[in-house]
Amino acid sequence: MGIEKLIEGNQAFVENEYAENIEYYKGLLSGQNPHVMLIGCCESRVVPEIT
Repeated sequence: MGIEKLIEGNQAFVENEYAENIEYYKGLLSGQNPHVMLIGCCESRVVPEIT
């Protein structure tokens, strides 16, 4: 996947999901207080069930 595909996906998100739910995303600006941080593997060759 090239960078162009990532840029296109981001643009589609902004034009569709974000534009249709802008109040929801504005609400997220007030802050978040997660209790847990999960770090996962992004290696595509690793089977997620065994990590």
